[in-house]
Amino acid sequence: MVVLLILLFLVLSIVTYVFFAPFYLEVNTESGLYRMRFHRLTSVSLKLIDNVPIAEIRLAGWKKQIDLSAMSSPQTPKEKKAFAGNKKTRNIPWKKIPGLFKGFQIRKCRVTIDTGDMQLNGMLYPLFYLIGFYGHRDISINFMNENTIILEIKSSLARMSWAY
Repeated sequence: MVVLLILLFLVLSIVTYVFFAPFYLEVNTESGLYRMRFHRLTSVSLKLIDNVPIAEIRLAGWKKQIDLSAMSSPQTPKEKKAFAGNKKTRNIPWKKIPGLFKGFQIRKCRVTIDTGDMQLNGMLYPLFYLIGFYGHRDISINFMNENTIILEIKSSLARMSWAY
């Protein structure tokens, strides 16, 4: 009986951890970081090493690198199955989509863009200023040929289910 209670408590604590632990989406073009991570437990990063895309997967101390260019080799075409039109799909109602976006929290946001065209930058400058001012984020156009994105988005299953 005690072993059953311990196992039940263990399963319940793992489910609670997965439900409330945050996950992050991080993009930093200055340092070349493109990562999605689940709290401190696991992460998936994309890196360019000698112009070869590499996916690095970390799971509780275990680390594996996968060469993505080797995975994109052309394969022989397979026979296509007939389309079954009677499948029911579950669509998210359009009214709930803004609620899902409220489940995400933007922790860092700095976007600096240069289109390379001085006139287009001049026309876009007021628009980006207003977006940055009303959105309370550092979003801007520059004229120095500098493109930078630093973005960190945080959410959890609990936040998304509450927003939904």
